[in-house]
Amino acid sequence: MKKMYIFLFLLFIFGKSFSQVGPSEQTITIDSIVNTNLSNEIRLIFNKLQCVPENVVENCQIPSFSENDFNFDKVYRSRKPNESEIGYSVKSTLSTPGIQFVFSVSVKDGIYKNPMLVKTKDDKSQGVYNELNENKSLTVNNNNGEFEYIASAVDFGVPQNYIASSNGCGQCVIDCINDAYSKHGWASVWAWVQSAFLPQTLVGIALGCTTKCCLRAVPSN
Repeated sequence: MKKMYIFLFLLFIFGKSFSQVGPSEQTITIDSIVNTNLSNEIRLIFNKLQCVPENVVENCQIPSFSENDFNFDKVYRSRKPNESEIGYSVKSTLSTPGIQFVFSVSVKDGIYKNPMLVKTKDDKSQGVYNELNENKSLTVNNNNGEFEYIASAVDFGVPQNYIASSNGCGQCVIDCINDAYSKHGWASVWAWVQSAFLPQTLVGIALGCTTKCCLRAVPSN
């Protein structure tokens, strides 16, 4: 595949925001916001997850997985141009050295969907999307510039009858994210970006997939 060159612009506004320019002139904008109502919505969604915390810890290698392990007071917003879906994420406060975790949800028209635990390695060798209410996971491995994509079923403890009601949302999102990396140049973003390799960036890459795939909203009240 023809190599694409990446231009990275860090536009700091009070140290909170930057835009990442990738292939095909797509841009992911990430900023941090403080919004009590939004924080409370995301916290409520976290606490209504169908997955089992112990299973998440075992399968994701996160030190612990509970409300107290995330900073809900500071929310990161990931956006793409011409995409009405927005990704919101909160960082784990217990991430292990060299690894970052965020809990994320997608929002469109006020509807919250697709809660995920997103994991990245600081050396840019791996990113993982874990769909917490779907028992699905997508791992993107960077092997010296060669990318591989591994979609798998994972036991996060979600009851099968709950998954069956989701209209295949999980696998559809996984396939959509895979397509975003392999066919639209986002693997090149990962390969070339140095200072902005963040889980919030991966959340932004996946934008649009929830709108395309998920018919069921997550409960937030």
